[in-house]
Amino acid sequence: MGGYPGAPRWLAKALLHALVRKGHFDDEHLQQVDWEAVTTEREAGSWSAESASTKRLDLVVSGNDFVVGIEHKVWASAEHNPFDAYDSLLNSYAVKAYRCVLCPDDSKESVWVPAKEAGWPTLSYSELLASAYALYGQDVAPSDQTKWQIFYQELLQHITSIAQPTEEKTMTKKELEFSLKHFHDLYEASQRLEQLDQELMRKEKATSLLRYR
Repeated sequence: MGGYPGAPRWLAKALLHALVRKGHFDDEHLQQVDWEAVTTEREAGSWSAESASTKRLDLVVSGNDFVVGIEHKVWASAEHNPFDAYDSLLNSYAVKAYRCVLCPDDSKESVWVPAKEAGWPTLSYSELLASAYALYGQDVAPSDQTKWQIFYQELLQHITSIAQPTEEKTMTKKELEFSLKHFHDLYEASQRLEQLDQELMRKEKATSLLRYR
């Protein structure tokens, strides 16, 4: 998301696009984002006078004229999250503030009910993944092959594996029969996709070389 120097902001971009689709981020802001200027802070702290302690928000994504607070709930509930303290933290940035609770698809009421009451919209893993893969061919595939592509692919696969942990991840009988029947075409299509990725990378490298010259 931009928490490491030189890392692409692919996931931050996917998250903001997903929030736009749900009406929780301004599309006009999205079009004006300078992605090179986007940074992400982990465990951002805000002092709570009520509890006399520092409350920490999982992720804060900052842009040129916006900030997004992200509370990430995987297994725990959100019943005891100090959303008021999080709001104070985001408001201290003095720019347009957005917020969301990122969680697996089958999150319980103990996550989305407290979040909704606090005015924090939830964003499911599947919604984030749909946005990430929609942008993949535009942002990731054409870029020069680097370690970040590998890290990103592995991250998306990991998120996919826990997006719906109770869902069976095997083929149905109908899907298996279809795959066996069209195996040759599917295999050829996979080879074409691999060739397409290589061609896109080749063209991008050639373009980059021309720009350098």
